[in-house]
Amino acid sequence: MKLLTTITTDKFLWGGWAAILLSLLVFSVPLLTTVPSDQHFAYFIFHFVIIITYHFVLFFNKDARVQENMIYYRLVKLVLLLISAYALNREMEIFAASPLWFSIVLVLLCINYITSILFGKMPSLVKHISFVLYGVAMMVFTYLSIYLLPLYFISVPALLFFGLSLHTFVPLLFCIVTIFLATRLAQTNRRYWISFTGGIIATFLFCIAFVAVWNNKVQTINRNYTSAMAEGEDNLPLWVQVAQGVDRDGMTESILKTDLIYKIPSWGDNFFWSMPTRNFGDQQQVHDPLVTLATVFSGQVLLPEADRIKILESQYNARHQALERLWSGEHLTTEQVTTNVKVWPASHIAYTEKMLTVFNHQPKRSWARQGEGIYTFHLPEGGVVTSLSLWINGKEEKGILTSKEKATTAYQTIVGTERRDPSVVHWQEGNTVSVRVFPVVASESRTFKLGVTAPLRKEGLQLIYDNIWFDGPDASTAQESVKLEVADDSKSIIQQAALKATTEKVVTRTGAYQPTWTVAFNDRGLQEQSFSFNGYQYSLQPYKPQRVLATFSDVYLDINNSWSEDDINRVWNLVQNKRVWIYNGALQAVSNTNREELFTALKKQSFSLFPFHLVAHPEQAIVISKSGSYSPTISDLEGSQFLKNLHENINCVNRVRLLQLGDEATPYIRSLKEKRCFDFEFGDIVLLEFLLKNNVFVQDIETDEEIIVHSAGVKILRQSGEAVSTAPDHLMRLFAYNHILQQLGKRDSTLAVDSTAIIKEAQEAYVVSPVSSLVVLETQKDYDRFDIQDSKNSLKNASLKNSGAVPEPGEWAIIILVGTAFLLFVYKTKLV
Repeated sequence: MKLLTTITTDKFLWGGWAAILLSLLVFSVPLLTTVPSDQHFAYFIFHFVIIITYHFVLFFNKDARVQENMIYYRLVKLVLLLISAYALNREMEIFAASPLWFSIVLVLLCINYITSILFGKMPSLVKHISFVLYGVAMMVFTYLSIYLLPLYFISVPALLFFGLSLHTFVPLLFCIVTIFLATRLAQTNRRYWISFTGGIIATFLFCIAFVAVWNNKVQTINRNYTSAMAEGEDNLPLWVQVAQGVDRDGMTESILKTDLIYKIPSWGDNFFWSMPTRNFGDQQQVHDPLVTLATVFSGQVLLPEADRIKILESQYNARHQALERLWSGEHLTTEQVTTNVKVWPASHIAYTEKMLTVFNHQPKRSWARQGEGIYTFHLPEGGVVTSLSLWINGKEEKGILTSKEKATTAYQTIVGTERRDPSVVHWQEGNTVSVRVFPVVASESRTFKLGVTAPLRKEGLQLIYDNIWFDGPDASTAQESVKLEVADDSKSIIQQAALKATTEKVVTRTGAYQPTWTVAFNDRGLQEQSFSFNGYQYSLQPYKPQRVLATFSDVYLDINNSWSEDDINRVWNLVQNKRVWIYNGALQAVSNTNREELFTALKKQSFSLFPFHLVAHPEQAIVISKSGSYSPTISDLEGSQFLKNLHENINCVNRVRLLQLGDEATPYIRSLKEKRCFDFEFGDIVLLEFLLKNNVFVQDIETDEEIIVHSAGVKILRQSGEAVSTAPDHLMRLFAYNHILQQLGKRDSTLAVDSTAIIKEAQEAYVVSPVSSLVVLETQKDYDRFDIQDSKNSLKNASLKNSGAVPEPGEWAIIILVGTAFLLFVYKTKLV
């Protein structure tokens, strides 16, 4: 009863708790919304004033009850100081950002301190748990005290002049007060010290276990690296060989991000702690105590930084973060997204325009006033960028399509040295494109627009529109408005939508940005229609894969850790009567005597890069693969002997038959599939049994005049001649994009292909491809300086307004003739 009276009547106690709650609420504001960096110090001053006020209220009050509970008031002050220290850390970074787990630990420990006044009324078990947490707190704050040790020599004399340096000693003060508090509370039962010691030992053992596992993984990486160095880079790059032999898990990712994301100690730099040497994708730097301890007490990773970044790109979805940056984008956020979509269900085509506004939260007086906005857009399979706009001085300036080399040179020159207004979009493997916008000036915004032509995905009797989403400046607080409409006169109606249906032909949505959503339409079949341009006519036909008779004398197994033991055994039972091959640095024949040894070795690989060029007789072979969704891309292998051999020897005419088990494929396989290097089927082991039993396999017949779009279930035909256009111009754009990929596949296999003709085709259809990019420059003089000229005989930038049929020259002649005749008739009537 006395305790309850003390708590309810002690204004210093509940006043301190109220101060903590208020301080926490204010501290959370920058976590919940974007706050300009020049306001962080003002937030800190608020926290510091609360502490000073509370301190002096206690100091000038001599009430006996205050003295009795002084240790609890001191705990309140320490918690307030801890909050203030982390608020100051936003302005004067010492710790870098804390990981979520450590923030939760600190909150739990502070709650345990604050509630210590209730200790006498707690059940026995809760009391022991409380002492365990005091032991954990002792270890945590001892670590932080040691971490801040280099600053003590500066902070002690600074106390005489600047009270701010008091924050340096907060962890040390927590350690001292913890000992006094534990001593006071354990007077009634000395066994509480056992729980206190248990907390210390448990924390110590956990850290030892973490460091041991960390060190084991570091040694594995180093062992793989030295082994790869000994074997040389005659085939695959060193980093690929290392990546194949390490686990793809969170700890390995943390090891690779050490000194990129994680702040680690540096003993040779005046005993101060080092900051990461590279700003990795503008990601916030992190101070993780476990990572820090692990790097101090275990060996260093021998893998060079560039190779670690390559592994992060290919294995941990870090391609966007690893993009080269000429300027920082750390203070940029995406504020507004506007999505407008036109869908032609009768053509299985959609055109999407994404208009984005990016804002720079740096203050105008900041020394680095400009930022570079970099986005990675994820397109549906077969999608292609067909327009780009950048708003310059309030006016929309459309992009010009040129070669990738010219666009890159222009952008890097202007951004790197002249610092004026460009934007550029580049094709990337894996159905992605990168968009760069510069400059985004401090306290201002920039707007750009990207247009994407893509096939609708066919699933049974439905057509699916997949939203185009992006990585880039934080969009967690962005607002989005969406409008999707059916543009043709087909009878397809919207069946399922994450949006609000206005009519059967239109859906809309406004609210917070959502990256992934779909809209489904009923598939009423293709309408007979075509699009004509520049002497060619483009038309659509339904496509359904056709299987033909096939010979399977040789079976190649592409095995990695995605295969289960059951997968291997079932497949082996089906193929053991054939010639079976695997690749483990070289092709090896598999038999009942060596299969277990070979398969066990291959299952240790986290991914595989099967050398399809080593399939000696594709016409009588099948490759069976299973994989996850991560691997190096073709471009990652540039300069390697493996890729050179692949390009020189793979046969994209007499194509390899590839059965992909499961519903995933690696970027490596998807890239080769896009370039038409396979006859390809997704399936399972039941399908494999059917194919082998019936000696059949799908065969895609494509020519220079006929392109298959598998995801949409259509083929696009091109033929000479002119006709009235009844289909949207996107039909030609999709044909050109897929035809370019087909031609590049031939070029990679050393077949005679005219690169000039490929670029010309991209310019004519205005599609971004491996050889072409869209770029927006500030003035015509800039275009002239870099020899970037707009093609006069092209479709130009796609748009929502003119994406329908475009009259051919012959049609224009008829229109002009009819118009002239009409004017003559009117003129003659007036004369009469």
